[in-house]
Amino acid sequence: MGTTVSVEVMAVNEVMRLGLAHLLRRQGLRVVQGAGVVVADPPSLGEALKKGRPVVALGTGDPRSDLFLLRQGATAVVAPDDLQLLVRAVRAASLGLSLLRPEAVALLRAVEGQPPRSQERQLQLARLVVAGCSVAEMAAALGVSRSTVKLELRRLYRDLGASRRSEAASRLAAAGVTPAALSDKRPGAHRHAASREDGGSRACRAESTRG
Repeated sequence: MGTTVSVEVMAVNEVMRLGLAHLLRRQGLRVVQGAGVVVADPPSLGEALKKGRPVVALGTGDPRSDLFLLRQGATAVVAPDDLQLLVRAVRAASLGLSLLRPEAVALLRAVEGQPPRSQERQLQLARLVVAGCSVAEMAAALGVSRSTVKLELRRLYRDLGASRRSEAASRLAAAGVTPAALSDKRPGAHRHAASREDGGSRACRAESTRG
């Protein structure tokens, strides 16, 4: 699974905080103060955001409530009873990615339009890396030049602490990033890091291990 992800849990209810910390430890996460990612309930969100680290907010499952928390600055919003998704969201946040439920993504699009192009491309690129695409395939999928892909790959490697593409793909996959399918790879296609498994279309044919 790669490097152990550290997380700090913030909640007004102490019983909830301790219980959630225990569950996250059992899922292989390291729960400590001052960790790289913060999990916070809505009342603690403001204080959590002041720490300047990615915050996964505990939502109610209502898309409009999720949207409100995202507008406040949360990186992702997950219902506290969906432990598997919460762990994936924390791992994704540790890599600078945002994992959202499909309903939240749909509402976000409807209310606020498409996300910034740079964020959209970063998420598409991450999925293409996991799929094992070549630089040429990534360029075609994103509608950019190969030199642009190489530049963004270097930035991604730096953020991940990876030295080559296979290492980056392994860390992204461990965080729950799913591979892009060929049908997804078209200029302008939006694929937020999904909270469901892809099923269907072929992924890139062969993985390139070169940086």
